[in-house]
Formats: sequence, C-alpha cells, structure tokens
Amino acid sequence: MYGFSHSALKIILILISISSLILSTFSSDPVIDFDLEKDKDLMKYMQDLNNYFQLYGRPRFGKRSLNSFQTIREFVRDRRLW
Repeated sequence: MYGFSHSALKIILILISISSLILSTFSSDPVIDFDLEKDKDLMKYMQDLNNYFQLYGRPRFGKRSLNSFQTIREFVRDRRLW
C-alpha cells in the first residue's frame, strides 16, 4: 500500500514539473520597454499586441450571442428596452 501511494506521488510531482516547464515556454503579455511616443515603436507594440491576442484570444459562442436580426428583436422585446 505504501509503495503504491509513494509511486503515485512521484508521478504527480513529475507531471506537475513537466506542465510548469511547458507553460513557461509560452510567451507572456507584450511588455512595453520602449518609448511609445515614436510612431515606429508604437506600431511595433500594436503589432505585437495584435499577434498576442490572435494567439490567445478565442471567439465566444453560445446562447448569449446575438447573431441575427430575429434574435436582436427577441432580445429587445424580452427586455422591453424600447
């Protein structure tokens, strides 16, 4: 019994260390380490920010999305906004 729990603990620790190594390889938020007053620096920062959101952003789908005129009318009617 002790050998099984000891082995399980080793496996869990190995998995945690591997996952932390994998997560550390991902890029972090774009860091501002330059003067944003210059147009060239600002454009580079905006491009880096755009690339960051393209990688980590994801579209939101679900019941709360308003994707047609009919659902907008139902949304307005149900909430009596007008």
